[in-house]
Amino acid sequence: MLKIEFLYYDKSTCRRCISTDKSVKLTLRELKKIIEKSNVKIDFKEKRLPKSKIYLSPSILINGKDIEKILNKKSRLKLNICSDCCKLIGCFVNCRTFNYKNKNYNYIPKRMIIDAIKIVLKNSYKIMKKLWTCPKCKRQFEKKGQVHSCTVYSLEKHFKGKEEVAKPLFNTLKDKIEKNIGPLKIESLPCCIHFVSSYTFAAVYALKNKIRIHFTLDYKLNSSRIDKFTQMSANRYLYSIDIEKEDKIDKELISWLKTAYNLKHRVR
Repeated sequence: MLKIEFLYYDKSTCRRCISTDKSVKLTLRELKKIIEKSNVKIDFKEKRLPKSKIYLSPSILINGKDIEKILNKKSRLKLNICSDCCKLIGCFVNCRTFNYKNKNYNYIPKRMIIDAIKIVLKNSYKIMKKLWTCPKCKRQFEKKGQVHSCTVYSLEKHFKGKEEVAKPLFNTLKDKIEKNIGPLKIESLPCCIHFVSSYTFAAVYALKNKIRIHFTLDYKLNSSRIDKFTQMSANRYLYSIDIEKEDKIDKELISWLKTAYNLKHRVR
């Protein structure tokens, strides 16, 4: 899935936001057919920024990553005075500017969005190309002929009788990972639910009044939040955390899962 998020402060008066909005809509119109032929779904969202974050306007995130960081990892946030927002708020306001191919813009041009999307799709394709797909169950693995179970198990079976607590917690966890870390696939197995990037980076167990998540890191965590951990090898630790309420799915947990997401380990 390709997640595109447009962050703006005002689309009725601010010319930067209006122009960026047009760029996004034109880009989606041009690329829609091409992307859909590649079996990639587009999830487009718009979000109005609060006054406290006006300096981020306008911004475009692709799979949770700022467009400038996709095109240039060394890029830094650049700002200048936005006359439109100054009139709106009644004081001096700095909004974003962009440098693309040695040209400065006060909005995000269409070509910049297209090039960033192409980079994301190309990187995703490289990852997927390296994986072996089981001809029977279509699950993907790093190793050809990886031993596994082809048993098909409905995701809903995990939540039977657990709809009030476990299912909402699972959906919140999944949404926060996709928003803050990156795209993932869901693999429902009889034992648990796998979260998969280019490999399985976490496993979720649906319990009656909570969910339990297992994930692997290459360092030892010293936190009272860890319910259980097992040292699998010299540089591999398997952690278990029980989640009873949504507020436990916070920045700290997401940061641990982000590390797990980018590791070349497999949770079993």
